[in-house]
Amino acid sequence: MGQQKLEWKQVAAALKKNKRRLRGERLAILRDEAAETIGSGILIAAEQYKEAPLSGTVVAVGSKVSPDEGCFVGQTVNFNKFNVLQFSLSLSEFDDPVILDVLHLPDIYWEEVK
Repeated sequence: MGQQKLEWKQVAAALKKNKRRLRGERLAILRDEAAETIGSGILIAAEQYKEAPLSGTVVAVGSKVSPDEGCFVGQTVNFNKFNVLQFSLSLSEFDDPVILDVLHLPDIYWEEVK
């Protein structure tokens, strides 16, 4: 059973409605979808062979992240695969658990600037 395609706005609203909040200097990321093909154009069919992308959209910001640090819900970020903790949350709005990556603020390498 694969995870259904989720939009970051839906997940962020569900987290808020279910009164879920991150603690400390953490960000919850909804990871971008894995590519269906590789550079040579070969189609990747099996889910386990797809490489997880190292980018995603922020859906929740921890309680100790100040607005001055420039991280906000809806922001696209890039991160290191070795610093990620993956969590599965059951939220009433979705049939399947939502899989989120949680990282500390210093582990964000690139961010979208508005």
